[in-house]
Amino acid sequence: MTNKTLVEPYPRPQSAEWLDRATKLKEAVLVRLDSMPETQRAIAPAPGEWSAYGVVEHLVLVEENIAGLWRQRLLEMPSSKVGIKSGLLSSIVSFVFSKTNFRVPTLTELEPKEVMGVDELRNRWDTARETLVAALPEDTRSAWILHPEFGPLSSDQMGRLMAAHLKHHLRHWPAPKA
Repeated sequence: MTNKTLVEPYPRPQSAEWLDRATKLKEAVLVRLDSMPETQRAIAPAPGEWSAYGVVEHLVLVEENIAGLWRQRLLEMPSSKVGIKSGLLSSIVSFVFSKTNFRVPTLTELEPKEVMGVDELRNRWDTARETLVAALPEDTRSAWILHPEFGPLSSDQMGRLMAAHLKHHLRHWPAPKA
């Protein structure tokens, strides 16, 4: 079991409070995974649901896509601006994630594909987070990524959505039946 300090040393833009929340929530996810008996980490609670390993891989895939594919898609657009629609949609989904028990279907590209161990997941997530932080823009309100459902989102919008998403998965943590 690996112990890390609660707050990781990521440099952050002035107005990225969401990054502090997301970092604390990330560590809470990893602590919860570490605290599970190893034999239960790969067991899904029910058919069609994800195991604890699957949930963590999903969270890693989200962060890899934010700074990877979704960021690249925005850079390939001739012109992109954050609009009212994308801001409203991301705010609604952030609220749903963080305050309700409603489950939101995920994108195929974000579904877990393989079972990895705790160390591999942690390393992959650390790399994804470092890449994400390195890609943060100076202007946190300008278009930063092209979300597949919401369109162009700023780092502030995507960051709040990401923190709410982490909170959602902590609330719905898989508990295999004994």
